[in-house]
Formats: sequence, structure tokens, C-alpha cells
Amino acid sequence: MIDPDFGLPAELLSQQVLTDSQRQNVKARNSLQERNDVLLNFMLKKNDQALLQFINSLQMTDQRHVYNFIVYGGGKQLYV
Repeated sequence: MIDPDFGLPAELLSQQVLTDSQRQNVKARNSLQERNDVLLNFMLKKNDQALLQFINSLQMTDQRHVYNFIVYGGGKQLYV
């Protein structure tokens, strides 16, 4: 699960992947699952460059487990 609370929305804002309005929309949700859903829905509407920045932002915000899952096909590829 993505952690949308500690650094990721701010990092995406600084990379101009999210607008401040989108960032606030994510933060305004009550549950972790809702914040995840809103963030992922925003990301699904982005272009390829923004998605690459999102993936890199996962690494920058210590969410390497999610980064590895995305980059390495959810465990379908061997990661050494």
C-alpha cells in the first residue's frame, strides 16, 4: 500500500505532478484507503512522464517496496 501521508504528495507537488488542489484533495480524505484511491485516480489520468516521476517519487519518499512492485512486475521478475 502506498503511504500518501508522509512526503509523497508534497514530493509530487514539487515535481509538478500534482497541483496543490489535488494534493489537498488527497490529504482531506479520512481514511488511508481513501487517500490512496484519490491519489491513484489522479495518477491514472496523468501522462507517461508524470507516471515516471510518480514512480521515482516513491523511491525518494522511502516507498521502495511499492516502487519494486511496479517496476518489477509485482514479483513476476527476479530482482537481484
